[in-house]
Amino acid sequence: MPTDQHPAEVSLRETVGRPSGARSFVLLLLLGALLGIAPGLASASHEAIGPPVITPLSLAVNDLEFDRHSGKIYASVPSRAGALGNRIVQIDPKTGALGSSIFVGSEPFYLAISDDGQYLYVGLHGAAAVRRVHLPSFTAGLQFSLGSDPNFGPFFVDDIEVVPWDPETVAVSRMKVGFSPRHEGVAVYANGVKRPDETTDHTGSNRIEFGSSRSTLGVPDARLYGYNHESSEFGFRRMTVSSSGVSTLDVTGNLISGFVVDIAFEDGRVYSTNGRVIDPEARTLLGTYPVGSGGGPVLPDSDHDRVSFIGGGELKMFDLERFLPLPSYPIPGISGIPDSLIEIGDGNLAFRTTADQVFLVRVPTGAISSPPGLPDATEGARAQLEQLRLGVKTLANKNLGQQLDSKLQNALAALASDRRRACSELADFSNAVQAQRGRRVPAATATAWIAEVSRIQTDLDC
Repeated sequence: MPTDQHPAEVSLRETVGRPSGARSFVLLLLLGALLGIAPGLASASHEAIGPPVITPLSLAVNDLEFDRHSGKIYASVPSRAGALGNRIVQIDPKTGALGSSIFVGSEPFYLAISDDGQYLYVGLHGAAAVRRVHLPSFTAGLQFSLGSDPNFGPFFVDDIEVVPWDPETVAVSRMKVGFSPRHEGVAVYANGVKRPDETTDHTGSNRIEFGSSRSTLGVPDARLYGYNHESSEFGFRRMTVSSSGVSTLDVTGNLISGFVVDIAFEDGRVYSTNGRVIDPEARTLLGTYPVGSGGGPVLPDSDHDRVSFIGGGELKMFDLERFLPLPSYPIPGISGIPDSLIEIGDGNLAFRTTADQVFLVRVPTGAISSPPGLPDATEGARAQLEQLRLGVKTLANKNLGQQLDSKLQNALAALASDRRRACSELADFSNAVQAQRGRRVPAATATAWIAEVSRIQTDLDC
């Protein structure tokens, strides 16, 4: 927010997005899946997605969190915002109206909220510290530093997460400022006191997410996942958080790849901002959403059977299980780089941009009437195969791409009259991809294609 603008003058306006780039066969597939007529394509509870209502706010924000207990959004506001600077500000998720605010310290940035809604933790980039806010009373309390290095100075928050069942304990990915690599290890702090065990510095988990709870690992341990997006090692790390701190269990390279990629965890899966989805315990790639170049902040939502991304000026949504695109919608007036994509209740979304914008996105849902001519499993398979063909055509080896595409075309031609032949062609396709896995077909791509064909074969009762 400009320093000469009064906080009450935050501009609000509503715009309705229009679908862009949605192929008719994908929409048909979605309609069939919504009513459960196409077996295995999606759950019958998958809801219709209408055009979102988008409310933009002009406000400088470094991070966002949503408290499901109070129904409020909390925003960390930097000093450049003027009167609201260096404060945590409440935002009404339905109207965008700004509520109460409190001073928390110099340059508040990353936020993390406890599962029980008791505490909000704030990384202070101007003070090299963490501040804890008691949310029921909305008061700032405990502040603690993260340590330092005699040669590189104090440590700052690179990412922060609250231990799922312990609101007084956080895991922090630490960094130094002005040096490369910046990573200073992951450490655990209970009421501001660091537990002894921490991970190594230099190369490690710039981004962290809690996964499995103590119910699966034993009290009081928890699984913490991390990703190195700072160097080409691109390591995915499994870590264990216990009463003595945090330790690294193992590292898997290039399971997720890419610089400045972030991760999110939900229901036993890790989702990345470049579209990849992995099983973090098996350390295998489950699939890839076709988000296009660059990707963007990601939000998995199993309650509504979809995954959302913000990228290329659009809200991009995908069927969570099938990796198929749902309608995408332009975001009018967006500028800068989007980040901090969060769910704000009832499947609605909010995010910020580096151009001092916050967007609230209401995604209408509801039942739809039964139209004629809904697709069956054959039509669903046809839609999935057409999507698969698009991927095959991107292979660097054009001859191999043509051979594989020919097998998919044969399967498509046989779908209507000879399902057994279609199944045979699909098996030939998978065998051909497997034979070139890691050679002329990248290993991760081969895994995703074979998995998709396997799902199609299941739908067709091959």
